[in-house]
Formats: sequence, structure tokens, C-alpha cells
Amino acid sequence: MSGQHPPQQFAHPQHQLTQLDQVVEALQLALHTSNVTNAGLETMRQTSNQTFQHFEAARLESHQRSAELAHELRDQRQHMLHQEAQLSNIHTRLEDQRQQPPPQPQTVRDPGFPQWNGKQSTVEQWLKTLDQMVALKDLPDFYAVGYAKLAMPHYCRDVMQQIPVDITWLQFHTLCLEKFPRYLQFQLHADIDGIRMEGNDLAGYIHHFQTLSSKLENKPPEYLLRTFIRGLSARIQRECLENNPTTLDAAIKLSWNFYLSRQPISLPSSSHSSARPMDLDRMHRYGSQSSSRPSHSR
Repeated sequence: MSGQHPPQQFAHPQHQLTQLDQVVEALQLALHTSNVTNAGLETMRQTSNQTFQHFEAARLESHQRSAELAHELRDQRQHMLHQEAQLSNIHTRLEDQRQQPPPQPQTVRDPGFPQWNGKQSTVEQWLKTLDQMVALKDLPDFYAVGYAKLAMPHYCRDVMQQIPVDITWLQFHTLCLEKFPRYLQFQLHADIDGIRMEGNDLAGYIHHFQTLSSKLENKPPEYLLRTFIRGLSARIQRECLENNPTTLDAAIKLSWNFYLSRQPISLPSSSHSSARPMDLDRMHRYGSQSSSRPSHSR
């Protein structure tokens, strides 16, 4: 039986199927692993792209900010150069002024404003005349206001002294119209300024002064006190100034005391033994209530 091959042995079909199943499972596992690996690689690729985009945005922002800073620095440098040029020009002008002789102070001559006494014209007419002179002479406000105050009666200056000196001419014009009454009040002020004690008639002087001063709308106490003392006789006026009364009533009482102390004392006769001596209150009432005295003019 030489030359004959042994019969081939074939695997059992069931065993072959088992092997095929194992191969399929291995292939499926390898495919799953490959899918997982591909998913991880895709995630890493996306993360890398996002990181790159962030870095690119940061790079662009940094470049833009650097350009802005460079522009700001260039502007600041130009501004500094401009300021240095201005300081150099100022320094040059100061040096030139230092070498020049000092300018002479500006002097303004008296414009010759008309004096205003309150009788000849109203305040509007007086101010209108001054307006024309100020415009004609082109006076600065400070000098125009100052010379206008000097042209006022002293009772108006007392009121104007309470007003700041650095006002404009228009403000001065408005204040004059607001603060001072019209013609009648000015005439009363002028009449009071002209009252003078005649002889020894102190009662008549006090009566006349109180009658006119009671008609004033604006009664500055200092003005009334000063005007009353100025109208007294020289001896009584000197006595008031030495005692320095602070109110008009005090000045009237002081003048009566001095007046009575200088009057001769006469002893009462037998026919007038019951007469009471004259006291200060009685004299004061006489001076304030008597209406039969003649008016005193300037």
C-alpha cells in the first residue's frame, strides 16, 4: 500500500464556527477601540483649534493695544514739546519785560462830574448827565463810580459806603435808582443839612430838626446824629463831640443839659413862690411838641 496518502482529517464544523466568532469579536473590539481613539483625537484636535484661536485673539489684541499705546505716547510727546515751546516763549517775554523800564501807573483826571444836591434835578436826570460824561471820556467803571460818589451829597455817600467798590457803572446806576427816594426826599435831606441853630434858640432848632427828620422814609441813625450835632452852636457842638453820644436822643438830652447849665439862675419871687423849677423832661417836651416856631432856612 506504498504510495498511497493517508486520508485527510477535516476539522469539526462546530469548532470552526467558534474560531470564527472569536475572530469577529476580536475585530469588533479592535474597531471599537479604533473608534474611541478617533473620538479622542478629534476632541484633542478641537481643543487645540480653540486654544490656537484664543492665542491668536490675544495676539491681535496685544498688537492693537501696543499700537494704541504707541499713538498715545506720540501724542503726549507732541503735547510736551508744545508746552515746552510755550514756556520758552513766556520765558522770552518775561526776559524782555524785565529789561524794559516799568510802565508808569495809569492816572485818570477828575472828569468834573456836576455836584448833585437833590434840589435842582431828580436822580434820573443827574445820572443821565453822568452817563453822557462817562461815555464821552471813556472812563473805567472803578473811576466813574468813585468820582460819582464824590459828587453826591454826604447823606447819599453814607449809604453808598455800604456798597462794594468793585461794582460796574451799570450796577451803580441801578443802585442809585433803587436806594434813594425821589425829589421830595432829596429836598428834605438838603433842608435838614441846612438847618442851623440861631442864637440861643435850642428848642426851635430841635423842633425844626425833628419835624423834618420825621418825614424821611430812610432814616440812617448815624446820618441824623451827625447832622444834628453839626447844626448846633459851636459851644454846644463841642460839648457833644467831647461826650461822643451814640444816638440822636442822647445828643438832644446832652445838648439840653449843657444849655440849661449855662443859663442864669434867677431866684423865684414871692409872687411866684409856688412855681416849680424847669426840668429837662419839660424842656424836651417843649422842643418836640411846639408847633408855633417859625421854620429855619439855610
